[in-house]
Amino acid sequence: MACNLAQQPHQTFNYLILLILTDGAIQDIEDTTDALVVASYLPMSVLIVGIGDADFQSMAFLDADDKVLRSTLGRPSERDVVQASGAVSAGSQRQARGGE
Repeated sequence: MACNLAQQPHQTFNYLILLILTDGAIQDIEDTTDALVVASYLPMSVLIVGIGDADFQSMAFLDADDKVLRSTLGRPSERDVVQASGAVSAGSQRQARGGE
């Protein structure tokens, strides 16, 4: 849906920022990768924030800071459209402070 919105013709320049909040690993990594490659050709950015204590390795893969992200068909992304960050959960903060 965000890609469709970004593709709409506009009279003025628009830039879309998609914020994804996730509480776990990305289950549909191939579909997500394909969608992000398409998004890299549009005036948009994607911010992925991991919430909780899950393993967010797939978010690092999608961020692709050190390599070009490629779709399942081998199409390269035009630019690094994703910024990913794992957030610290409230439970982890309490534990780090001594279990308040």
